[in-house]
Amino acid sequence: VGRVIARPFVGTLGNFERTHERKDFVFESDEKTVMERLVDQGIDVYCVGKIDDILAHRGVSKTNHTGDNLSSQQAVVDFTEKLEHGLIFANFIDFDMLYGHRRDPEGYAQCLEQTDAWLAAYIKQLRDDDLLIITADHGNDPTFSGTDHTREYVPVLMYGPQHKAQSLGLRDGFYDIAQTVADVLNIEPCTRGKSFFKAQ
Repeated sequence: VGRVIARPFVGTLGNFERTHERKDFVFESDEKTVMERLVDQGIDVYCVGKIDDILAHRGVSKTNHTGDNLSSQQAVVDFTEKLEHGLIFANFIDFDMLYGHRRDPEGYAQCLEQTDAWLAAYIKQLRDDDLLIITADHGNDPTFSGTDHTREYVPVLMYGPQHKAQSLGLRDGFYDIAQTVADVLNIEPCTRGKSFFKAQ
């Protein structure tokens, strides 16, 4: 068991709805995460959404524990305005919680359109030396059967005003992202993973 999730509900029998007050209890990593290693070097790590819970509140300088995409997007904007040097790690939960698990492709499409419009405005806020990485921790195809996560590859998109467009290829694991963060923020390399920053 890697995590136990407490999901509060409100309503009556046969008509329950989830609230935003979920709580994640995780099995803690035996080694330091890249977030902890950044904080150890005096580099701020700001978390948005459930990230603080997912990482057992380790390696977190500041958090805004939002419960929906719109609040998370605003928190990312606010943190970007405040943070001079460091990492903002954000989770946009609506894709998974409201549309993926509920198998709602129309809602998922609208959520993508809203996030795409938000990103178009947000990237104008990025400085020349900023880097934006977009990924997912699992698949959750809203057109598939059942309600569980699905098993397709997840995207890894990287954007920076000074970087040219090119393929990053298939990666071996999420540790490539951690290694890239360590590379970009100039701390000692992680124990595993291959940075894709130098390829740019």
